[in-house]
Amino acid sequence: METSPYYRLFLSLVMLSVIGWLWSNRLDELAYHTWSKAELVELGDAKNFSEQQVPANAYVSVSGVLGNKAATLKGLRAGSFRVGRYQVRHLLGSKLYIEYPEEKYHKNFSPFTRVHVKGRLVSFGSDSELDKVRAFFKDYYNTPVDDKAMLIVVDEEPRSEFIYVLIALISILLVLLSFYFSLRAFRKAS
Repeated sequence: METSPYYRLFLSLVMLSVIGWLWSNRLDELAYHTWSKAELVELGDAKNFSEQQVPANAYVSVSGVLGNKAATLKGLRAGSFRVGRYQVRHLLGSKLYIEYPEEKYHKNFSPFTRVHVKGRLVSFGSDSELDKVRAFFKDYYNTPVDDKAMLIVVDEEPRSEFIYVLIALISILLVLLSFYFSLRAFRKAS
């Protein structure tokens, strides 16, 4: 029994919407790892940071003193294709937070230690994909996160993760093949 061309078209549209949903909150990561500038922006001390200084998705360097409140992320991180255990900590006296791989830095990144880090600057405000982490800081520590807060993803350099390009190409190929076979089914039916 041959499937209806309309059914194939419906499946192609479902695939397009699922892939669109998959990439909807990862486009900034894709941009950062494909065509973003590798220029390092030195922010200096975290206390002097102002969100107008540098746009989100920039490669930055900052120094600051770590706070004693932390949140741990496990598994697939929201808004990315990274898997693992990560910690989010506040840089005291600023609107900056850092997210770092727990296994690599946990021994050196203890509370009230001055650190100097490089990484990708992303929003940690109310529009952040890490809204559960924001809620954790508010509910568990009774410390709300500022709506203009920013997060530095430590060690994430521009164009360093080929997985984003690979998954994007596979996604495009799947959608194109799906629509190609749907159109072919319409031609066969007529």
